[in-house]
Amino acid sequence: MKLLKIIFVIISLGTFFELSSITLDDCISAAKQKNSSIQQSRFSIDIANVNLKLTRSLYLPNISLSMSTSRTSQVIFSSELVPEGYAFPTRTTNYYTMQVSLLESILLPNEFINRLKRAKAVLSSSIESYNQVESEVVYLVKISYLEVLKSKALLDALVVALERTEEDQERTESLFEMGLSSEKDLVSIKAQVLQNKINVKQAELALRKAIEELSRVTFIETDRLKDFEPVNEIPEVFSFDSFFNSIRENNPELKSIKESLNAEKLDIDISKSGYYPVLSLSGRYEWQDTELPGVSRPFTDLDSWMLIFSVRFPVFDGLITKYNIDQEKIGYAIKKEELKLKEKEIYSDAKKAYLQYRYGMENLDLYSEKLSQIRKSFELTREAYSLGIVSLAELELQRTSLSSAEADSIRAHYDVLSAIAYMEKIANKKLY
Repeated sequence: MKLLKIIFVIISLGTFFELSSITLDDCISAAKQKNSSIQQSRFSIDIANVNLKLTRSLYLPNISLSMSTSRTSQVIFSSELVPEGYAFPTRTTNYYTMQVSLLESILLPNEFINRLKRAKAVLSSSIESYNQVESEVVYLVKISYLEVLKSKALLDALVVALERTEEDQERTESLFEMGLSSEKDLVSIKAQVLQNKINVKQAELALRKAIEELSRVTFIETDRLKDFEPVNEIPEVFSFDSFFNSIRENNPELKSIKESLNAEKLDIDISKSGYYPVLSLSGRYEWQDTELPGVSRPFTDLDSWMLIFSVRFPVFDGLITKYNIDQEKIGYAIKKEELKLKEKEIYSDAKKAYLQYRYGMENLDLYSEKLSQIRKSFELTREAYSLGIVSLAELELQRTSLSSAEADSIRAHYDVLSAIAYMEKIANKKLY
């Protein structure tokens, strides 16, 4: 009995998860976890972190240890003085040396700080590049998700239109039996029903394609993409200045280029370190003992240490330092121009996106009002047709107008949401 209860609970849970709605946040989370571009950007951040740690280690003592030992034996008496059968007395010398390099190359504090700043700038640039890739992925997911919702809304509207047409067909058949409608009207309404069924099939195909695209960008199986949570919230109109200020503060592409520009500038300062003297410090320790026959402990006859401090002054390096500085200055100038061009490009994109958003908001209000008026007119025409007051041609004209108005209203709604999604991508911030 317990086993049956457990099986029932498992089946119930499975049914629950299958029926639960897929939200936009679910799709974004799935894409972030499995998108290969995001994974590669994370690896770039890891590499930049390692390089930062390596840069910090340059100022730590570089201690190395090398040791050598030797053992020599020397006869201290002539063989003529030693009785036969006795071992020759020997003197054994043990020699040890240890080389310690405390700091092979001491970086000047200014050079070390510049290297550290550059490593941090590269890390920041990698992080902003990751944010940029992530925002691109999130935008693709949002657009795909909105396309699914739009296709589903259009399909629902066509299904309702088909149901209305089928109801009108039943009315036409009744009027035809009573002699209040012609055979031409009956044939016409049947053709309209068939056309609406074709439209529904096409809308189903469009929805299936939209779901497959959403599955591609989110890596979620299409079997799970069945029920979707709607995104109907439309924000109030906000100013372009506030929108563009958000771009300046948060756009990851601009921030990445700025950090790269900072790194290029620091490269110039680092290259100038070729003109600075290089300091080094090393040490050496030696020890030697001698073992004599008849002496229980060896005695030390050498115990010395030596500390070496050296300074190397660059005199002439074949103009390598100068050429390195010139090369870094060119790289800095190129990156600076790249930043200017990108700022202009993003400003232009932001202006277009904002105009599309405002245009979409205005259209949305107009289409909503138009749809409300046409829907009222259609209902009145249907009633009049049921009473035989108006012709079927007038009803079909109203029906066509209603279907077109419904489709326009749905597209206008999701056009605004798509424009907002693009604005959020370039601002890297939720705008409402």
